[in-house]
Amino acid sequence: MKKLVFSLILATSLMSCTNYGKKVTSGNVEVYYKDGISEKEAKQTADLLYEGLKASGGDLTDKKSGQLTRGMKDTIIYRMVVNKEKLKLVKDVVFNRMGNALSSMVFQDMPVNVELTDDKFETFKTIYYAKMESNPDLGEKSTAGNVEVYLKEGVSKEQCDQLADFLNKEIGTPDHIVSFSFGKNTDGIYLVQMVSDRVKAEDLTEHDLKLMATRISVNVLEGAALNFELADKDFTGFKSVGYDPNDQGETTVDQ
Repeated sequence: MKKLVFSLILATSLMSCTNYGKKVTSGNVEVYYKDGISEKEAKQTADLLYEGLKASGGDLTDKKSGQLTRGMKDTIIYRMVVNKEKLKLVKDVVFNRMGNALSSMVFQDMPVNVELTDDKFETFKTIYYAKMESNPDLGEKSTAGNVEVYLKEGVSKEQCDQLADFLNKEIGTPDHIVSFSFGKNTDGIYLVQMVSDRVKAEDLTEHDLKLMATRISVNVLEGAALNFELADKDFTGFKSVGYDPNDQGETTVDQ
């Protein structure tokens, strides 16, 4: 959900009312929920939208409001308060991408319709869910066993081959393809992303991720700083840790 223009389309306030449901927040994003939506689903949604807002360079101070409910035939409805004037700058595909992201990362592939509303959650336009296929052309990759590592900007093919070999030995012999990407972020820090199921990823602790980041750095990158992220199938990160060789804390690693 990178570059979704939340800062352009979300209004900054919601009319006071007691019938919107319960509420969770993540940063300046608030998500109301009712009609069969769990607190866990609402919080995951708020977290995802807040991360999307940060990734798009949006305003992190003004309040952004949304509401989750269940519709007919196992359909999820996400209502979001929008500014009608600024909405003219945004194509429907942006909201379709949002619905797809919520579907795959929060609601186990259930369809998610996005409803655009006024500041009382009164809907004036609905963008119905349409499944979007992932881009099959992710670029050059290295493979080792059932591990594939896509080469991104900032690293060499040789480094990508080395990482694939290391991860293949580290992971063992999974019964399915495990996908990674390897490059550098905008700050010039190495970035390794691993495609993961969002629900299963909840069982991984920050220590688990930090240990993986440390092992990759020590065994492949000669101890260089590294960010390690869990990501969806389009390599949009949703959970990350950073390894700094100057601040290892109590993390230890065997080469």
